[in-house]
Order: sequence, then structure tokens, then C-alpha cells
Amino acid sequence: MPTRLEESLERDIERIRQQILEMSSLAERALRDCVKALLEGNRQTAYAVILRDQYIDEKEKEIDRLCLEFLVRQQPVGGLLRLAYSAIKINLELERVGDYAESVARHVLRLSALPSPPRAVIERIVEMAELAIPMLHDSVEAFVRQDPELAKKPILVEPAVDALLGRLNAELIDLLREQKILPEMMAPLVTIGRRFERVKLRLAGCIHVGCRPLERCANRVGAWRGRSAFPKKTRRASAARPGRLTRWSASTSSDFRRSS
Repeated sequence: MPTRLEESLERDIERIRQQILEMSSLAERALRDCVKALLEGNRQTAYAVILRDQYIDEKEKEIDRLCLEFLVRQQPVGGLLRLAYSAIKINLELERVGDYAESVARHVLRLSALPSPPRAVIERIVEMAELAIPMLHDSVEAFVRQDPELAKKPILVEPAVDALLGRLNAELIDLLREQKILPEMMAPLVTIGRRFERVKLRLAGCIHVGCRPLERCANRVGAWRGRSAFPKKTRRASAARPGRLTRWSASTSSDFRRSS
């Protein structure tokens, strides 16, 4: 039978996971509405994305508060400390995804005042979005379920998003050279494609939050305890430059002898 402390711990963890899922759904909805506004040229949908960004910002503050309360109340160590640290990092990445959705919506509004872009360009952007948005869903689900196999799926999609961005930029340059699009359309279209590529990078941060960020967290924990969390690397780094340390110690000792 679980103790009262274990029940409190599990309750706090579940609350953080549910809030992360809710924020992920808000960011995913914002991205999908951006795609809808771009396809339909719907200014009202674009305005709704911009206004709803404040809900994502408020959710970020709420998750930060929950994680801070969890750290203070439970004082976790080991895996639970890494879980809290990962939640804080993923929360930040999701907030940035919401900002990218707002930026896309603002550029959709700029495009709505211009002639319609070629259909091929819109389809290329939609193709990028259809890869990036499922990456968002899978990345957060992998964190909530602690499923490393699910986390591998978005990693395999990353090169495809990069390739689509390169093709989009090349097509836009060709269309501008052939005078099939206005110069005023270049900046919004390039920025929209870049924003979906940045979404991919933010999701990569969510996926890798269990690697380098947790290594830094472990180093900090080791520093609090008065020792390095990765002492072997430190010893190898020191042993790789013995000459510099020897010369420094020799010159320092001679200075001391002269001063004395």
C-alpha cells in the first residue's frame, strides 16, 4: 500500500504531465489554425491565433509554478529531479512554438492584403506543417509516457523538413526571377516556411531534453554536493594538457622565489 508521501508525489507528477499535455494541445491547435488560415485566406482565423497566444503564455506560467512547487515541496532527487527539469525545459519549448504560430498568423494577415501566392508554394508550406505538427504531438507524448521508441519517430522526420525548406526557398527565388510573385510576398512566405522549420528545432529540443540538458543538471547536482558528476572527463581534460600546467607551476614558483 503506497504511503501518503508516495501518493502526494504521484499526484504532483500527474498534474504536471496533464498540464504539459494541455499546453501541447494549445500549441498544436494554433499551428493547425495557421495552416487553415493560410489555405483559406481567412483573416478571422489568423486573428484568433494571435489572441489565443495569451492562453499559451498563461499556461507556461502555471506549469512553471507547478514545477517550482514540486521542487520545493517534494525535494526530488535522481529520476524525479530529471523529470521536473525536463518539464521546465519542454514547457519553455512549447511556449516558443506558440510564439512561432503567432508569427505565422501575422504573416498570413500580411499575405491576405496581396494577390494570392501560387498554389504550389502554399502546398509546400502545408507539406512542411504536416510533418512538423505530428512531430509536436509525438515528442510530448514520448515525454509523458517516457517512451524512447516513440521519441525516435520525430528524429527520423527532421531531415525531410529541412529538405522541404530548401526546396521552398529555391522555388520562391525562381518565381521571383520569373516575376510570378510580387517582391512584397517574399518576406512573409520565407518567414512562414522558416517558422515551421524552427518548430522542428524546438521539438528536437524536447526530444533531446533527456540527454545534454540532463547532463548539465547532473553536473549542477554534483556541484551542490561538492564533487563533479562526471569526474573521468575532467581527469582526461586535465591530463591532455600537462605541459601548460607544468610551465605555469614552474613560472609561478620562480616568481615566488624572487619575491621572497
